Amino acid sequence: MPSTKSPRYGDESRISTFMGVIQALIAFFTDTNDTLKSIHVGQHKFVFLLRDPIYLVAVAQTEEPEVQLRYQLVYLYDQILSIVSYSQIQKIFKSHSNFDLRKLITGTESMIDHLADNLMTNFCFALGSVECIRIPPMLRERLGLALKLAKSKNVLYALLISGMKLVTLLRAKNVALYSSDLHILFSTVTSFSSFKMGENWIPICLPKFNQNGFLHVYICYLTPNLCLLLLSSDKSRFSEMSDIKSNIVEKLTKNGDLEKVEEILNEPTYSPAEISIPGLRHFFYRSNKMVQHTSSLFGEPYVKLHEQQSLLEKYHGLWAQLHDRQQASRIVHRVSESESMLGWCTSTFELYATFGPLIRKNTLVNSSNLLIKWVKRNEEALFATHPPIV
Repeated sequence: MPSTKSPRYGDESRISTFMGVIQALIAFFTDTNDTLKSIHVGQHKFVFLLRDPIYLVAVAQTEEPEVQLRYQLVYLYDQILSIVSYSQIQKIFKSHSNFDLRKLITGTESMIDHLADNLMTNFCFALGSVECIRIPPMLRERLGLALKLAKSKNVLYALLISGMKLVTLLRAKNVALYSSDLHILFSTVTSFSSFKMGENWIPICLPKFNQNGFLHVYICYLTPNLCLLLLSSDKSRFSEMSDIKSNIVEKLTKNGDLEKVEEILNEPTYSPAEISIPGLRHFFYRSNKMVQHTSSLFGEPYVKLHEQQSLLEKYHGLWAQLHDRQQASRIVHRVSESESMLGWCTSTFELYATFGPLIRKNTLVNSSNLLIKWVKRNEEALFATHPPIV
């Protein structure tokens, strides 16, 4: 919602009165030189993110901690900036304080809805890392070599992705993207089914990279599950990007790697049973060095979507406790009637693991250590450990 008006996203007829109250509360705190961050009423949490001239409010009745809800609002704000840059918003509202923001984002509602859905079902946003597809190391290396065909002064990044997950990437020297920008990029690309048809060339502002300018991204699905992204700062380079894509496809088709990677992407990722860790039901492991993470499939008793979302909320709680600046604990252990959970944060990794409720504490610790050893043994298959730089 713009700071001077009623809501500009959502069903205004249903929430306009409510947002009028919110507007008054924000104004009251602003007048007293204070900032309204949250309100707790019964089981409801109202969390605020003020980015003048845009205010965002989350209302939740979940176990998610306040800090996580605020991070979600930051992502939604960044999604708006990906469509309309910060400098454009400031310029427009400076001239027209009552400007209707919907005029700028009409037609992109599905992007915001898609991101909102992802925020509810994907732990990558909380982890601040990119999930990587598990593939044989030699295959990932050959995919990276194929991306070297994108070597050009006009290409900042070349990525192969599948949904919200990374397969491999190539980047220009001295150019790096934050994981949050990659999340916005991946969510944008996967928000429109039309992107799966032919070649696409769209502008996008990646706020952490440059909130005042736009890059252009070439989007082309090489297979039903594998998408090529080429990022350029030059909007006139579509033809060059198309030629690069053709060269990459030719190389990957000739050696059979395009078919191989599609076969892998059609298969589900690994299950906890495959790892053979006593009592393990599910886990997330984040490599701090690579800013990537890996996770197992959801199995019993987390088959249904609401069961998975409930578990994710509990992971959010572990994350918030581990990252609480007022609490120095690096290990958190929670036990309930339904499961036993461990959160472990070090300088090199973060681990969030779920076990059965009856597991003994010493078994849980031993199983967690075995899990970490398994990840390290399989690191090159689980992560893009050596992405090419040109």
